[in-house]
Amino acid sequence: LLVDSAGLVDGNPLNSKRGVDIVLDCFYVSEAGGRLGGFTSSFTREPATLVLRNVSMTDDPSLEGFTDYKPNLEEEEQMVFEVLVSTVEIPEAESILHADCNGQEVICEVSQYFLQKEEGPESDAPPSQANWFISSLQIAGGGISVTMVMKNMATESSGTPQKHKKLGVPITNSGTILTSAEFNVYTHTPSIFTPLGRNVTMDCKFTGVPGLSGVAVEWRLQHQGSGRRIFQYRDAQGIPDRLGAWMDVDSVESQWDATLTVSDFQVQDEGTYICTVSSGGFHAQQTLQVMVMESPRVKLTPNTLVWGNNLPTKVTCEMAHYYPLDVTVEWLLEAPGANSEPTTLSNVYFSSHRQNKDGTFNITSYIWISPVADHLGTTYTCQVTHASLSKPIRASLTVKAPEPSGSWMIWGISLSTCIFIAAAFTMMCSRRNASVSPSSHSLLPVPS
Repeated sequence: LLVDSAGLVDGNPLNSKRGVDIVLDCFYVSEAGGRLGGFTSSFTREPATLVLRNVSMTDDPSLEGFTDYKPNLEEEEQMVFEVLVSTVEIPEAESILHADCNGQEVICEVSQYFLQKEEGPESDAPPSQANWFISSLQIAGGGISVTMVMKNMATESSGTPQKHKKLGVPITNSGTILTSAEFNVYTHTPSIFTPLGRNVTMDCKFTGVPGLSGVAVEWRLQHQGSGRRIFQYRDAQGIPDRLGAWMDVDSVESQWDATLTVSDFQVQDEGTYICTVSSGGFHAQQTLQVMVMESPRVKLTPNTLVWGNNLPTKVTCEMAHYYPLDVTVEWLLEAPGANSEPTTLSNVYFSSHRQNKDGTFNITSYIWISPVADHLGTTYTCQVTHASLSKPIRASLTVKAPEPSGSWMIWGISLSTCIFIAAAFTMMCSRRNASVSPSSHSLLPVPS
């Protein structure tokens, strides 16, 4: 991303503005020739440059030292598109300007555009003789996305203008293709992730040259090879095709806002949403990817594991109600001791995926444990990784020593009682014998 600026400054020092030239590396996309079943069989992508001229933004010390963009075309077929943006606003121009400094990439493409035939009383008017282009700008990773319709300005100059060697359109004396921005459709939310049951708002706005009229909006959903209409706006009326979809129809032409809200979002609602805005001969769109994300609920059975002779024991890790389908499960074993490192178990088994009525999935993983005495204190962990989680979910259990059972306690108490009774009886007998012996000797007869 290359940036230059022009020195247009507002008089208010607290809110000063200046015009900035934003220079973007771009690709010109065209049909490669040949059609298959009525559709273009392939496209070519050639390097190009897009220059947004004199974009108004708040003055900032970081802009000091920049100069106007000066074209320096080394080849006749080189494509440089200059875009005048004085009448049509470029949304979030600062984000595009600073994308390179923030480590972000601006994806830029330009292609030829054919102005749509207008409907209504002016439909019989002769078509515009201007050359038209359409460009798409998007900050990779979910930033602003803009689709811009551009009109070639050099067609209005007097005399026979020079033409671009490859594109055949009029060019300036510097060899650039001078255009003006006429119509924009943009979104701040090209990618949306949502849990089930939420209300999802999909941002879609537009700007254009003064005098836009006859605005029409259509929202469509494309998913797994099929498409359906969700909502349409025409003749100042909103018509929902999906129950619970709505737009603020009063804001469409007053604020140029075609934002859509879909309530109680379900798995069958996810996919690619296409917002198409038409006005007069202009026709442009934005695509938004809306994806459901549901985190798995993890349960370990049993929740405790006691060493004993009734093993081996089956330990089950159940993951329920997650979406999308892909989930990763690891079983870890950690021996007792502060310095022990967990090891990954290999003998792990899985059930098949099971789909719930709401479209979410369940799966079960299990292992067999046959511990011996030296497994006391060993910890087994089921670790679950899923796209909806910022970090894995861990469920653990530790092998414990058996506690005395109830029957052994009863036998112990009984044995202790018997020993106590026997000892008491022995003591009583000993005391009785000691008291009887002296009197018996006094009764013996004395020999004569």
